[in-house]
Amino acid sequence: MRSFNYTSHFHSFLKVHPVLQRWCYSAIVFCLLAHSSKCEEPLPSYSDAVAYLQSESTVAVDLNGIARCADIKRSFAIHNSPPFRLFSFPESHREVRIDTTSPTAFEEYRRGKWMKLTSTEEDDLFEIGGVNLEDLNPSFLFWKKFTPLPSETIRGHQCLGISFSSEKAQSRYSSVSVWVTADSYAPLRAWFYIDGKLNKQMEVVSIQKIEGKWQAKEIRVSLPYVDNRRQPLTYIDFYTVDSPKEKR
Repeated sequence: MRSFNYTSHFHSFLKVHPVLQRWCYSAIVFCLLAHSSKCEEPLPSYSDAVAYLQSESTVAVDLNGIARCADIKRSFAIHNSPPFRLFSFPESHREVRIDTTSPTAFEEYRRGKWMKLTSTEEDDLFEIGGVNLEDLNPSFLFWKKFTPLPSETIRGHQCLGISFSSEKAQSRYSSVSVWVTADSYAPLRAWFYIDGKLNKQMEVVSIQKIEGKWQAKEIRVSLPYVDNRRQPLTYIDFYTVDSPKEKR
């Protein structure tokens, strides 16, 4: 008995019915796309990631730190007392604060009142290897304008990319690009730009768990090449108030 070739007759039928042919092919493509979307987990909302980062940046965790570049070291301490974050510097015995929910400028208590610091005054207070006081405080997380960047894989982690743009006189930086892990929103990389030109790169080298949450333990800061020469790297180490300093 001769077998009936259903596939061959089906293709012949479609050839004489072009409208039906296009409909069938569209249905096949739609099914393939629907299947692939089930295989790949969609990335979380960028707005959710920003909201989470903002809330985590105001968590009341006290930290000490050391910034080191070549043979130079600078110590500092961070005390979170929402809505303010306080920074103290043992070498100069000075203390400044900033409003974490509406960051504009650092303030120092002088002559009986809190007075805003200029960028020059900030650098005079703390600057080492291209790292300044503003770099210790993630105020860019509260900039109102942010846009998604292409996702990347960093050290095996799928990461969301977010670009924050500053308003006039809001920061010395025109924008900051941040990459955070898609599953936990842990920041792994930050690039800082001035007038669209890359100014510095920050990479989280190691992390630590503090009060049940993962925090940066060591950050590496690199600057752009100057005259084809690599600039010295700067490292920022964070540790809890109760933990001993690492000897290096």
